Formats: sequence, structure tokens, C-alpha cells
Amino acid sequence: MRIPKTGLSSWRRHVWLLPAAVTLAAICLLCWGAWNYGYNPNWLAHTRTWWATFLQPGQNETLLITMGLGLAALLGFWWPRRYEQLPIGLVIVVIMVVVAAGLGTASYVPCHGGTAAVYSIFPVLQLYVGQPPNAIYQSLHTAVHVTTCGGVPPPALQLGQIVGLGATLTGAVAVASILWRQPLDQLRSRFARDATVFTGLDPLTFPLLRQLVKTAKSPRYVIVIEPDEKHPLLADARATGARVIIGDPAAPQLLQPIIRGLRGCALRRLYAVRKSVAENESVVDTAAQMLRRYQPDPDRQPHLVALIDDPRHADAWRGSHSGASGVWFEDALSSAEVTAGNLVSLVIKAGTRELLLCGDSSLALAILTELARRAWEQTEVERAALAAADGEPPAAAQPPPAAQPLPVRQVQLLDLHSDDLLREYETSVPPAIRAAGPKVTPRAAQWRARLLRTLDGMARDTARQTAVIVVDDRDENGSHEAGRVARLHPDTPVFVLAPPGEGVVRPIFGRLHPFELGLLADGDVPDDTWTRVARHWH
Repeated sequence: MRIPKTGLSSWRRHVWLLPAAVTLAAICLLCWGAWNYGYNPNWLAHTRTWWATFLQPGQNETLLITMGLGLAALLGFWWPRRYEQLPIGLVIVVIMVVVAAGLGTASYVPCHGGTAAVYSIFPVLQLYVGQPPNAIYQSLHTAVHVTTCGGVPPPALQLGQIVGLGATLTGAVAVASILWRQPLDQLRSRFARDATVFTGLDPLTFPLLRQLVKTAKSPRYVIVIEPDEKHPLLADARATGARVIIGDPAAPQLLQPIIRGLRGCALRRLYAVRKSVAENESVVDTAAQMLRRYQPDPDRQPHLVALIDDPRHADAWRGSHSGASGVWFEDALSSAEVTAGNLVSLVIKAGTRELLLCGDSSLALAILTELARRAWEQTEVERAALAAADGEPPAAAQPPPAAQPLPVRQVQLLDLHSDDLLREYETSVPPAIRAAGPKVTPRAAQWRARLLRTLDGMARDTARQTAVIVVDDRDENGSHEAGRVARLHPDTPVFVLAPPGEGVVRPIFGRLHPFELGLLADGDVPDDTWTRVARHWH
């Protein structure tokens, strides 16, 4: 029977309970045996039960089985939670300290002789510093002139000695790993064979980091550089499995060991996605200076990506940095462009014939540009297919695929500045690309006053094939009006820009989709501009 994914995940998170219960039972049995052994060393001489063999002092299997069960319980607990923010080292140390104390107490209390029972705390504490068990056991009884405990420590005391010293060593390693985490991360980053450098942790960029780690050959090949050692997202970044280095991402002495791998250039991608464009440019410039030392390699051209949210600035920056070198590519990443791509994909998937674009913002311009570019790319692909079919011999020629133009044929701009938006669109988009796109019509009016009336004036079938996108980031009542439209026209998809942190994946009701700006294209790392161009022409 196939286990559902959610049930399987829950089962993995609780599988540690079985070996933990068996380990606890074994430890209790050892403590009970040590207690009886302290009062009567010969109490197992005439016993033939299965547990008598288990409690004999010379049984190696007793210690190995108990320690193996304990390790299995700890591994079963840690593995499903390895990417969570859990102090697993502290948990292990506490468990080992408690177990060693229980085993030592059960072994020493019956042997206190004429001294106070509290005196047994002293040899128990010595378990954590590696005091030889035989010397402790015998010297305790020689001092008080008792012979009840004998000279061979019971399995409980033998295991307690191992666990106690192990707790001390584990604690020391845990502390050292914290103190030396930064130097070790820097050292290990030099051995990354396919490094992806990421700098700029914040709620907008963190999903991009998580996806980069997910798609990397190894999470350790993703190297996060953060100058603020108290950044609230550092723990989350480490939990993804990426390496985290504290320092200035634009410092040559920090980037050089990462870029210069053991077999040449190890840099595959660099994402400078801090809020400051100037800081992102500085990081890209520093990396570019180092990449100049390498010869062009057509099979390995690092991509340097800088976050520039304004699509106008991003387009200008991209144009000025194109063809800068044959060794690497430089590109700009804009949340407005990525979000526009996601919205256009949703609109096309819905079979939309007409789009009502409400508001005047950089996102509106990015949506118009993306619609035109998608239509142009599809037209070029169809033209290439027809040319290939015409070039084949008549007998082998196959009928060209049927033309499948984008369903969006018309866009209405609803805003007081719609004429200005159309003018900028016509100026910034090349005529060939613009000609392939949908017809754009401006409607100079308050979109909140005109949107509902526009939909009411359409035939039912036309309204069903119409989509609404509200991109007005200046209007706090945008969600209110979009909700009203979605309620009164439940068959019309309505996409409304939501404040950061409030966007949802599924519709709230009807076909109302709040969205927020993001850097993932359909949940994946977005292709840079040069990859998109190369794919198109290929």
C-alpha cells in the first residue's frame, strides 16, 4: 500500500520514538542490574534468564547494542529536522549528561559504605572527565572498608563512563564549531566546484535563495555573503544548507578565494540582490575585475546578476553592460519584470481575449512589454517553422504547425495617466515587437469609477474572456474595488497588487488573486535576459 506523502513525512518525524523507547528500557534495565550488583556482586551467579547474560560485566554486546539504539534514536530525530533551527548539539549533550548521571548514580549509591550517600555525587561527576572506572570503583570501597561492590564495574558504569566523557567531548566540539564557523565556511567555500554567490538577504530575495539551493548540484555550492552578523535571516539561510560567510561582499579578498577554484574559475552565478543598486553594482564590478584574469570559455560563462527593481533602470543598465566581455554575462533582475512575466502567464493560461489594466506604475509598463515580447517570440518561432517547411523537398515536407497567436488581442488602460503610459510604451518598445503585441487603448479616467461599469457593459461571454489586473500601488482602496468586481463578476479573473507579505497563492473567492512582487518565475529561478534570447534564437 502506498503511503500518502503527508503521512510519510509524519512517519519519518516520529520514527525515532521506537529506538528511543527501546534505549530507555535498556538503560533502565542496566540501572536496575547495577543497583542489585552493588549490594550483591554474586546475584547473577545462579540466574539463567536472558537478561542475566545481558547484565554480565564482560558482555561487549550489551554496550554496543545500547549505544547503537541510542545513536539510531538521535539520527531518526535529527534527519527529518536537519534544516530546521534546532539546537541539536545542545539536545545531544543534555541527553548524554542525564543518561551518564543516571547510570553513575545507580552504580555508586549502593557502594557508599560508611559515607553519606550524597558522597556518591563526586564519582558521578568524575565520569565527565574520563576518570578510569576501575580506579574509582575500587578506591571508593577501599576507603570505607567494604567489599560488597567488588572490583569489576557493572555494564551500567562502563556505559556511563563512555557516555559521560562523550558528553564532554560533544559539548566541546559544539562550542568550537560555533567559534570557528566563520573561518571554516570561508575555507570550505574555496573547494566549491560550481559556486553560486548570493548577497542580499531580505523577505523578497529569500525565496530566490531557497530555490537556488534546491536546484544546485549541492547546497554547499551556494555561498551567502552577508555583512551584518546579526541579520535576522542568517539562521534561515544556514537552515537551507547554504554556506554563510560574514563580510563585505564587494571585498576582493573575500570574493577571490571563491571565484578562484582549484581547477580554474569556480564561479557559475553571482546574485547581488541587495536593496541598494549602488552596492549591487559594486559587487558585480568586483567580480568582473577578477574574471578578467581568465580566458573565454564557451562552456563556462559566469552570469553576474544585479537586482534593479525599476524596470526602466534595469533595461538601461542591461543595455550598457551587454557584450562587456566574452568571459562572463551581466544582467539586471527586476521584481517588476519577473512579476509581469508571472501575471502574463496566468492571463494567457486563462484564455483571456481582453485585458483591463488598471493603474499607472512601472509594473503596468512591464506587463505591456511582456505581452508584446511573448507575442513577438511566438510569431518568430512560427515564421521559422514555416521557413523550415518551405525549404524541405515537397515529398518530405510536413505541414507547418497551425498558427497559435496569443489569446490576448486587446488591452484597455484605465487610469488618468493612461495616455502617458501608452506613449512611454510606444517609445520604449521596438516597433517590430510592439507590432506583434495586442492592441492597446487608453481610457483616461479614474479606474475605480470605470472598471465595474466597463465589465457591466460587456456581454456575458465577453466578460468571461476578460481579465483584470490592478497595479495601482498608490491606491489603498484597490483591493476593496477589486473584491467588489470579483464578487459581481465571478467568471472574470481579477489580479490585484497586495502589500508585501499579504499576497496569496490561491484565489480568496471567485477568481480574485491578490499578488505581490517577487523574484521567482512560476516558482523557479528566472532565466536571465541572455539565456532567454539564446533560447529564442536557437
